[in-house]
Amino acid sequence: DSLWSACITYKPFGPICLSEKQNIESIIKPLHVVIKDIYAPLKEKIPLKSCKVHLSRVNSLKINSNTQRCDKPYKGQETETIPLIPLTQEAICTNTKPQGLTNSLNHCYMNSVLQNCFCIFSYFSDSFENINNSNEGRVVHLFKDCLLNNFQKKLQLKQYLANYNYIFSGEQQQDASEVFSLLCDVLHHGTKFSLLGDEFIDDSVIVSLPKTLFSFTIQTNFECCTCSTISNSTRNSTLFYIVPSAQQCTSVLIKNACSEIITKTCSQCNSDEAHLANHFFLQEPSILVLSVKCFGMINGVLGKLHIETNIDRTIAICGRDYELVGTIHHHGDYLTSGHYTSVVKFDKFYSCNDTVVKPINFDKIKVSNTIYMLFYKLIQTQ
Repeated sequence: DSLWSACITYKPFGPICLSEKQNIESIIKPLHVVIKDIYAPLKEKIPLKSCKVHLSRVNSLKINSNTQRCDKPYKGQETETIPLIPLTQEAICTNTKPQGLTNSLNHCYMNSVLQNCFCIFSYFSDSFENINNSNEGRVVHLFKDCLLNNFQKKLQLKQYLANYNYIFSGEQQQDASEVFSLLCDVLHHGTKFSLLGDEFIDDSVIVSLPKTLFSFTIQTNFECCTCSTISNSTRNSTLFYIVPSAQQCTSVLIKNACSEIITKTCSQCNSDEAHLANHFFLQEPSILVLSVKCFGMINGVLGKLHIETNIDRTIAICGRDYELVGTIHHHGDYLTSGHYTSVVKFDKFYSCNDTVVKPINFDKIKVSNTIYMLFYKLIQTQ
């Protein structure tokens, strides 16, 4: 019993080894437990039984301890109903300070992304109306509960995401920008519905939480530098990439990113030619997410450029004003290492470094060579 208690209090899930002398069947099981023999073919050769234990808290999510995490949890199992917590704007407004998040492995990239998501979703609590019954929908339910600053729900959310996809597990350092995009994909599948009914599944009539908040439409006009042939295309995205330039502010970097030289096939020249590409916002998002391309080749190795950027507190896109509500910072020299922190704005700006959360003056982050992502919220006009 003491061994059992030590195992379940150390971490939410994990492998345990039990020898033949211990009677596995007599273990007191305070939680739902499944014991599975993973070395069945080698039973006669190995004197010990090696098992994996699958744990879940009562009235909670089942956590799968398999080393190879499944893309979708609970495969072949019935899903449980998550108790819904009433969510009101008044309740959210009473929780204006972010909570620290633990970093037991390499969770800094997850913590920084989640802190910004919690902050952003607190401004759009009424967007959690259409949640489906899929596994991804369960993630959205947990996000919704987390808006009330329920620390246990935040731990539960991280555990569920880790089981859903190993990218979220913290076992290895990941790119925060890619993790944000993957998380948006999960939230999309958990909240998507068709404006014309379930029989219409064309993407143009599909609405979801990420599409409502983060998606924007860009039209690009191309002019061939060889023959001046004009062409254009449109695309939807949730990330807008900017390239840092010494002491330039984010507004200027956005403007610079809207015009670039690229190589593409010219229909007139019938070959790959340089083109002048001009990008225009056809539809602006409620939340504009900027991803800073702060990594480049240094002496033949991909490394951090450490270019200082002036962060604008407000910007304008297509005549609409946006205000800064969050940032993600990468500290270190390489994308696969280093440390992530974040800054989020509730009643004031807060610096979030895993479990350490404290107020911070905007002037402390106004000039930064660690900025990696920025989140700007559309200022609604009367």
